[in-house]
Amino acid sequence: MVNLSFSKLLNIINPPMITLSISVFLTFQHLFTIGVTSYDPEENFAINCGFSGSGNFNFRDWTGDNDTILFSLFEPHNHPSIPVDSPLHSTSVYQVPYSTARVSRYKFSYVFPVTHGHKFIRLHFFPASYPNFNRSNSLFSVRTGSYTLLKEFNASHTADKDNNPQGTVSREYCMNVEPVQMLNLTFTPSSTHPDAYAFINGLEIVSMPNDLYYTETDGQGLIPVGLNSQMYPIENNTALETVYRINVGGSQILPEQDTGMFRNWDGDVPYVEEQHNQSTPSGFGSKLKDNGQNDTAPDTVYLTARNYGKNATSKYNVTWQFEVDLGFFYMVRLHFCEFEQEIQKPGERVFQIFKADNLAESHADVIMCTGGNLIPVYKDYVVSMFSKASLKKLTLSVKLQPHPNEKLRAYNDVILTGIEIFKVNDSDGNLHGPNPNSSRSTPQLSEPLRKSNKMNIVPIVVGVGSGVILLSLIGFLIFGRLTIARNSRWGKSKSRKTDESSLPLDLCRHFSIREIKAAAKNFDELSLLG
Repeated sequence: MVNLSFSKLLNIINPPMITLSISVFLTFQHLFTIGVTSYDPEENFAINCGFSGSGNFNFRDWTGDNDTILFSLFEPHNHPSIPVDSPLHSTSVYQVPYSTARVSRYKFSYVFPVTHGHKFIRLHFFPASYPNFNRSNSLFSVRTGSYTLLKEFNASHTADKDNNPQGTVSREYCMNVEPVQMLNLTFTPSSTHPDAYAFINGLEIVSMPNDLYYTETDGQGLIPVGLNSQMYPIENNTALETVYRINVGGSQILPEQDTGMFRNWDGDVPYVEEQHNQSTPSGFGSKLKDNGQNDTAPDTVYLTARNYGKNATSKYNVTWQFEVDLGFFYMVRLHFCEFEQEIQKPGERVFQIFKADNLAESHADVIMCTGGNLIPVYKDYVVSMFSKASLKKLTLSVKLQPHPNEKLRAYNDVILTGIEIFKVNDSDGNLHGPNPNSSRSTPQLSEPLRKSNKMNIVPIVVGVGSGVILLSLIGFLIFGRLTIARNSRWGKSKSRKTDESSLPLDLCRHFSIREIKAAAKNFDELSLLG
């Protein structure tokens, strides 16, 4: 075991326009090196929801949930969920698990028999308009045990955020399952929306090593810096949501290319504040030194990096910007590995690390921590993101800059190979954040309303009709025939006639169901007229 020796952290709060309260915590982690073997998970459920049978996709077996005995599906007998086919129109969307879905307007649950220990839970959504289910009406919550993973979740808003209505949405969580316990996932449509429904395209339950993201059982934890507080361990009663997992300086690493846990690693280009030539070195052709631990990240993560760039003349911070939900703690893991031959000794590459504009490391030296080249290492931090402003999102930045004292470094350079950011559940067990504001206008509902919802139309129709009749009578009595003639244009509605009225036809205004729905904002209770 090698202890990481860094200088004392400073806790600096320097918000630009809003009051941002940020605390940084640091834990000392032992070295994790990458070998040639992969982790073999004890549980490896890959569920193709709404599908019958099984099949192999990207070197992995996916099982349909229609006729399997590997797990249970609980739902009301008189209101079963519906397996449906997805209207896939884009070749960029994988057939598995997105070609089918399970959809329901009533609560349903999956129950998995699993061993105790830490698990990945992954949820996959393709927000499309399924038969009789309009995409804009998907509004539901997902719970497991005492944790709320999603609440009033609208997958279509999330997909539309980046003007990508054909895109898919995935969520990954980490949690501990106690001994002799079943893992349940319950999907509940919203009670605040008359046509709300829940759906799911794919599910994964995958085991992970017990010390991968959770604090080891040695009494250690995350120590608050600059605060009079107890240690902050990531314990078994903590749930995490993977917000970002980044291969710095490299491209996407697909789940089948991970170390056996089917994690997805994105490239860092969308998050880099400023790119510079020759600032993405790689150590391909080199072999990482195996120290007995091989699960932290694929070799590719530790053999690609972003640095200052060869012969850089301008001074700048190597910065990544990540949008996160307001009001949560975030565990941030940074991955390092010195693979460049120019860097061989401590003191040659020394740099500073800032998290959300706070100085997290004043003297970071990878060789000093690892003792040599090609030995991966990671550092864990916890950052709290709170603000008094009425915002949904804040920016969590990661910045690296060479040490300002040239006497303490030989090279004017920095290095980082990977970033992982996890949201930590709050005191109520919540991990959910707000839905983003959709960049697209909400489409008009195209499906027939259910019988139960027709009952909700009656007060609105009566209220609207009564108001029109009353106003028309007043106009008839007060303004006389001239006003009636002027108002006769109201009777030229393009909607077809329904019930006969005792009033003169030129006083009658017939409202189509589309007009009523538009006026009442899809029968929102706040628009109720009587």
